[in-house]
Amino acid sequence: KLENGRLHLTACIPGLQIRLQPGEEISGPRMLIGGYHGALAEGSNRLRKLIRLHYTPKLDAKPFAPVATYDHWWDVWTNFDEPLLRKLADAAAEIGQEYFLLDAGWYSGITNPDDFGTGLGNWDDVDSVKFPQGLQPFSNYLTTKGLHFGLWFEPERVAGGSWLARQHPDWVIWLASGPGKEAPDHTGQYGLLNYGLPAVQEWVEKLFDRYISKFDVRYIRYDFNLDPLSYWDSADTDGRRGIAQIRHIEGFYKVIDWVRTHHPKTILEGCASGGRRIDLETARRFHTFWISDQTSEPDIVRWHLHGLNYFLPGNYQYVCFARPKPELEPESSFQDFLGGAFGVGGRIDQWTPETKARTEKHVDVFKKLRRFLMEDYYPLTLQSKDLKSWEAWQFHDPHTQEGFVQAFRLKSEDSSFYVCPRGLQSDAYYRFVDVYSGESLELEGTAAMERGLAFHLAKDESKVFTYQKISYTKK
Repeated sequence: KLENGRLHLTACIPGLQIRLQPGEEISGPRMLIGGYHGALAEGSNRLRKLIRLHYTPKLDAKPFAPVATYDHWWDVWTNFDEPLLRKLADAAAEIGQEYFLLDAGWYSGITNPDDFGTGLGNWDDVDSVKFPQGLQPFSNYLTTKGLHFGLWFEPERVAGGSWLARQHPDWVIWLASGPGKEAPDHTGQYGLLNYGLPAVQEWVEKLFDRYISKFDVRYIRYDFNLDPLSYWDSADTDGRRGIAQIRHIEGFYKVIDWVRTHHPKTILEGCASGGRRIDLETARRFHTFWISDQTSEPDIVRWHLHGLNYFLPGNYQYVCFARPKPELEPESSFQDFLGGAFGVGGRIDQWTPETKARTEKHVDVFKKLRRFLMEDYYPLTLQSKDLKSWEAWQFHDPHTQEGFVQAFRLKSEDSSFYVCPRGLQSDAYYRFVDVYSGESLELEGTAAMERGLAFHLAKDESKVFTYQKISYTKK
């Protein structure tokens, strides 16, 4: 609260009631507090820069930037085998993807094709029907296509009856089902792998180490689809409420830190039923986030990117174009994804040559723009709540005075709109180039920022201008 010109902040772990043992320590949530002068965008960009420079993990000792990742999940789900995946890899390479993410369902024990979780805990048993010779031939095939191998894991959730549940029952926290309802091996239940145990932490580290080393895995999706609080509460004893949660989270951080340190060339993506684990601590450990499971609707994706870019650089914002009938989509549906880490998903092997060519065009544009996603962000309009307006954003490198401006005409009745870029030098000239058509114009910085850049679009159209400083105004 703000009181007498001073800001008072109170933070806590709800329900925490712990009597510490002599010499015992616990950690709490990380907080970041800062101030800024000027418009909201000034504070937002200070935060983005701070996250980029001091939080974002390096990849192979180099600054990390957004990548193009294909994910097969949509319209494939767990119903795949290696021949189908090879067709998908062929198409992914055609449209310019850089990583191929083998999503959930590659392990044995899935008893319900609609629930990929039924095999969780069988991590060392690759599904022999889908992969008769294991994962190595498919990993090798991806290499021949110029794609890096990505693999999905959800280690913290354990299916009853799985190998892990049977071999290490003392590692798993189960919820009571009531008298007479609980199967002896917890079949039909999900348990929480207790990351508070050092033995569990070591086991998970070795699990990742084996797969990354053996199959040259360069991308890990680390998923988590369980509400853990009731499990932690059930494990706590009197006077120790909250200790299971604290030790679990400490163990989680330790595991991710270990993987990142020992495998610096592997991208780590944080996922939790969408974006439910995005915070300062995970931003320090993961290179990117799966920001939402609501990724197949372009308007929702644009909404998310418009808002999340206030806080996080573009590398953290993995979004996946996975429309069921992309041949019917306007160009703007693809272009809605340009404000984040633009990936592609679904049955791309069934796409027509024309659709593949369209997608490749937009992916190529993304690759030209992606370095700017790490720089300053200016929302040039409000987030559209009703789709009856225009929307626009800008990504700007203040050091090189380059960037791009993108505008969207949604269902607005206004066919023209003037967008005023930010951060330009008033006494310099800039060349603006339509990144798709190549058409260009030159404007003085003052004119661009005060009078604006004109966009003339039909409904459901978008246009992107890149720009760069070309000279100073002649006196």
